[in-house]
Amino acid sequence: EQDYDKFKNVKKLREEYLKDTTQVAFKSTQKQVKKKFNYEWVKEIGFLKNECQKRGITLVLILSPFAESRDFSQLQDFSNTKILDFSSRSKFKEFYTAKNVYDNGHLSENGCKIFTLKLADSLNAFLKVKQKK
Repeated sequence: EQDYDKFKNVKKLREEYLKDTTQVAFKSTQKQVKKKFNYEWVKEIGFLKNECQKRGITLVLILSPFAESRDFSQLQDFSNTKILDFSSRSKFKEFYTAKNVYDNGHLSENGCKIFTLKLADSLNAFLKVKQKK
């Protein structure tokens, strides 16, 4: 009976560990030094935006789950640019659950399906608004 109680305790601890794995991985990345703003990146995106604008194309930037959040304040003034940001852990909690994560940086098959549906919904909503203009 004592061994059974130990087994139950170990099983419970394992389940808690698996449930919290994504948070452990997230906390470890939080300790890293924040990267400096990449002005070269903004310059390249600006070039791409200008090329799209010349051709009458709206540039759509997509930040997927686990992507490094970037400061888009420099891009807010860009006309003909849409930013779809799925990198927020607080806004998209479903991407960071144990069943939807493959490892620290990739979604599982189930997580990919959820992301694809959300991306499709966001793109469809964007296209509907664009068509109304």
